[in-house]
Amino acid sequence: MVTKTFDNLKAIKQKQVYDALVEEFTTYALVDAQVARIIKRADISRGSFYTYFTDLNDAYKWVFSQVMRDVHVHRDLDSIVQMVQNQPKVYQFLQKYYQINEQFLALHDEAFAQSLRPRLLREDASEAETKGWLAMQSAHGLMRNFFLYPDREAEIKTTYKKINQLLS
Repeated sequence: MVTKTFDNLKAIKQKQVYDALVEEFTTYALVDAQVARIIKRADISRGSFYTYFTDLNDAYKWVFSQVMRDVHVHRDLDSIVQMVQNQPKVYQFLQKYYQINEQFLALHDEAFAQSLRPRLLREDASEAETKGWLAMQSAHGLMRNFFLYPDREAEIKTTYKKINQLLS
């Protein structure tokens, strides 16, 4: 993740770096991304980039964490869909993540791969825990489908509503 040096930057400079990273990772898959384009957009030196991040994967994971933090503020699928549709760069970033970057990171970053391991129920899970787990699994799966199959948005929303009705 980002270094203390990055955390100490003025907010406007952090935003420049964030915007440059989002632009790069919405335009190019992680495997094709280039530090040269990022530093040019962010108006920072190559040395500064490597002072802030260990490498390109580290920078990607930081931006991903920021995007997901903003997504998780919203508690239901309709709200998330509306948010990403109002923020095209966030939509494009997440679409590229689900289409390409998730698998690339899973293959090349052991810690990231571990974070993708399914969270399963214990044998003694309560009914409430089971319902919560089902709600979380369905919401995350449907969100993934929203980015992989945007032409099926209406069906995805209908499925989400039906699952919520069943679980409530």
